[in-house]
Amino acid sequence: VWVQEQLVTQALAQNPGLLSLRARQESARWSVRAAKSDFLPSLSFSAGLGGRRTSPDGTAETKNTDPFSYSISASLPLFEPFSRNVSVQLARAQEDDLAQAIRGRELTVRSEVVAANHAVIAAFRKIDLQRANKAAAAEALDLATQRYRVGSGTYLELLDARVTTDRADADYVTAVYEYHKAIATLENAVGRPLR
Repeated sequence: VWVQEQLVTQALAQNPGLLSLRARQESARWSVRAAKSDFLPSLSFSAGLGGRRTSPDGTAETKNTDPFSYSISASLPLFEPFSRNVSVQLARAQEDDLAQAIRGRELTVRSEVVAANHAVIAAFRKIDLQRANKAAAAEALDLATQRYRVGSGTYLELLDARVTTDRADADYVTAVYEYHKAIATLENAVGRPLR
């Protein structure tokens, strides 16, 4: 049996869906920074050696008689019709959307882990109950068999005890299956194997 709060903590740290959303949020945070960088001035530097210079896009080539040439340029965007502000706000909105999606997924993961943990506990208790039913049915079958041998019981009582025993065995196997299924559900909710 696992401690529920430890399972919830592990799930919040290791659930693949949450990890994916957190990575997307970090990407959105960098998108906000990139959008804000449009407000900053840009600097560029170019240098040439040997009398030839090629433009940055590689289309124009000029010959220069100077053995070394360089240029520095700066640009400061003064006016742009609100497109930079819009791009920053869009990036912030995406970041906020992802933050809300993370919060919603955390609540979902928490509830899934709690529900799965309760299901594991219930399935474990059901195994004990079915084990006791199985033992009681086996004892009733033994008693019906002995009564039939000495002639004090009927064949129908013996068959009824056999059917009850078979049903108890099947219920026990089903309980064990449900227990392992509940553990698999819990492992899925946590995001890692627990056994």
